[in-house]
Amino acid sequence: MSGIDHARARKISRAAQYAWLALLFAFIAAPMLVIVVFSFDANRYPTIPWGGFSLQWQRAILDDEMVRDAFVNTLVVALGTAVLSTVLGFAAAYLDHRYRYRGKSAFAMLVAIPPAVPATILGMAMLAFLSRIGLFGRLEAIVACHVAIATSFSMAIIRLRLGELGPDME
Repeated sequence: MSGIDHARARKISRAAQYAWLALLFAFIAAPMLVIVVFSFDANRYPTIPWGGFSLQWQRAILDDEMVRDAFVNTLVVALGTAVLSTVLGFAAAYLDHRYRYRGKSAFAMLVAIPPAVPATILGMAMLAFLSRIGLFGRLEAIVACHVAIATSFSMAIIRLRLGELGPDME
């Protein structure tokens, strides 16, 4: 095979790979796209033919107080978790990167526990613990549990970045 044929075959292979990837993404996104389209249907249930354009279901969601409260709670948990786990993750990563101390390997193993345990099992264990100590359903407890899980991940990412920085950048 000559160099031109080889380059052409590589271009065709690359185009086929991109086409396959696009089809895969379309297959994965299709159910979500159908849900979005039918959420604007005037009919109560998704039917064909389409019943016409309507925003009544979006209005119904926004008028529901429970949905609004859940959205606010989600924002509180998300922002609280992001800020706290980033601050704690940075402190732990800096401590791990910069200093030598007794128990450093035990600390590293302790931080590695949350990513090693499946999220479902960890969540059920935290739920059982919170219900046993009377904090079930409290927003602060939910944030604390999310921070306990997310801090390991933020520490790992920040630790990698600190390892790439020189001491002069510090």
